[in-house]
Amino acid sequence: MRHLLAALFTAAFLASCDDGNDRVSVRYSGCGGFGTTAYNLLAVTENCDEELVWFHNKATNVLTLTHRNTRFNCAFDDHGKISVTVTEKGDAYTVEERGTSDIWAMCDCRYDIEMSIKDVDPVLTTMTVQTSQSYREEEPDLAWTGTLDLTQESGTILIYANPECY
Repeated sequence: MRHLLAALFTAAFLASCDDGNDRVSVRYSGCGGFGTTAYNLLAVTENCDEELVWFHNKATNVLTLTHRNTRFNCAFDDHGKISVTVTEKGDAYTVEERGTSDIWAMCDCRYDIEMSIKDVDPVLTTMTVQTSQSYREEEPDLAWTGTLDLTQESGTILIYANPECY
């Protein structure tokens, strides 16, 4: 069990990335999401909807976003990477998630991507989340755009209700 926990911690650490902005930290899961092993991916899950879960810590003024169950090609686990870029313009943030791989597999996996942004305006923030998967340069698809009311402290936004879940 200790070895499994060490392996999961190491995988989560290696899967972490940073977009170069010291106000933003990013990490992403392996196939299946945070806390899931590849062995139970075929099991029926209660919640595989694609969601944007957010929490604003008023004391530290950090906004944490988790894009849950976003789908990318399963080849990214071993032969590619997921990169995340967060750009800011005023109180608007654009999150671009891009999966790249030198090979392509005939399967998809659900991944979780977590971003923490420091020094966020504590009232309203406009967010755009774009996602793209390819081994070519292409424009990302728009997953969600909208406004987060940070005075509410937290929330969950349904991006896609996955009919395979139920």
